[in-house]
Amino acid sequence: MTLGEKIRTRRKELGLTQQQLAGNDFTSAFVSQLERSILKPSLKTLSIIAARLNMPVSALLGEQAADAEIRMTRARYLFNAGRLEEAEKLLDEIMNEEAPRERLVLLAKVLQARILLTKEDPKAFDFCSEFLAKLPEAHHDMVSEVEIQRGGALWQKGERVAAINSWEVALANLEGRVSPRLRVTLLHNLATAYVQIGQTAKGDAFYAELSKEAERSGDLEGLSGMYYDLSNQAEIDGNSADAAKFATYAEAISDAKRYLLVMAAGVNSLGTHCTLRGDYSGALLNFERGVKMTKVVGDAEGTTVALTNTAACLMMLGQNEAALGNCHEAVNLLPKIESPWVKSHTHYILACAYKALGVMEPAADHFRKAIAAAPQASRSQTDGVLAESLYNLAAITPDKAEAADLSTKAQALFRKLRRIPAENPAEALFI
Repeated sequence: MTLGEKIRTRRKELGLTQQQLAGNDFTSAFVSQLERSILKPSLKTLSIIAARLNMPVSALLGEQAADAEIRMTRARYLFNAGRLEEAEKLLDEIMNEEAPRERLVLLAKVLQARILLTKEDPKAFDFCSEFLAKLPEAHHDMVSEVEIQRGGALWQKGERVAAINSWEVALANLEGRVSPRLRVTLLHNLATAYVQIGQTAKGDAFYAELSKEAERSGDLEGLSGMYYDLSNQAEIDGNSADAAKFATYAEAISDAKRYLLVMAAGVNSLGTHCTLRGDYSGALLNFERGVKMTKVVGDAEGTTVALTNTAACLMMLGQNEAALGNCHEAVNLLPKIESPWVKSHTHYILACAYKALGVMEPAADHFRKAIAAAPQASRSQTDGVLAESLYNLAAITPDKAEAADLSTKAQALFRKLRRIPAENPAEALFI
């Protein structure tokens, strides 16, 4: 039975329509193509579908394929942690498996290209060219991902024109695709790049397109930044009327951002209230709204908190694979965050997600990071996360002496807090 057939059979068993299975994340047409095996879904997509079908991802993929997907997730973790050689070794294992899934091999090669570019390997650009030349036409998103990375590497080398060419190829491959975040990033890169090489007419054209895209996608941060850029440029050109006009637009957008921030705080408070009543489904809806609102206004810390709360709710509902995707998105925002307690909570919930999926090395790594950040935080709630981090790290570390020390510290904190370890570690964020 194919993956699509498994999805269709299970959906019918549960009496769900294609639209009900799609929910707010997909369309019924997407589900239809999935069931007819026209599309090859990502692990994150499968995690969402599997959760709605009330079954583990491994039941859809098979144990071997699910294991390969988990190893691919670990390879990305190793890459993001700067452990490039270990990531490369894992990618080699994935690609040398007997009859690996085509999409998994392609994803592995995309990550391999990113590793080579990061290492400034002399073979990197040839590898990218060869990979892109052989890549099937349907995989436009992979073309864009490689070209964005390649463009960045070329720009760093001072090869401005070549970098611009890569970004334009990436942009062309996004035509007709719903990728507002990538399009805004590319349009901003191209607008700035053309201005820097003296082709201001082209730069202005990309700024104009950026304005339209930002308005369509609701990216107020990108839109206000663009109007401030235009105001500054008009001031330099001696056009005080346009400078004042663009500055007024930027201020108006800033006012809208402040209003949305208040709204985001409100829905996150509602989410927290739902967790106190044990209504994690209701909390999930509110935290997901908080994610959308804080993204629109460019509030990195607010988005990170909403993403970690969303991930915790997903774990409380048993949707560990879906939680992992939210966790990674939150961790990617941490370089923009100063708050130690936000950093501690984010590493903690990512560690919990890895532990729940049985991937223990990154779990231990993130429990350690949560512990390292926690003492710098002043919030009493962080004591609970610190206690849980110590307790869970003690359970998975192979060093018996370290485990005993961690356990002693954890028990002391639990006594101070007058409670016992949470049955589901994710619950610690809400206690």
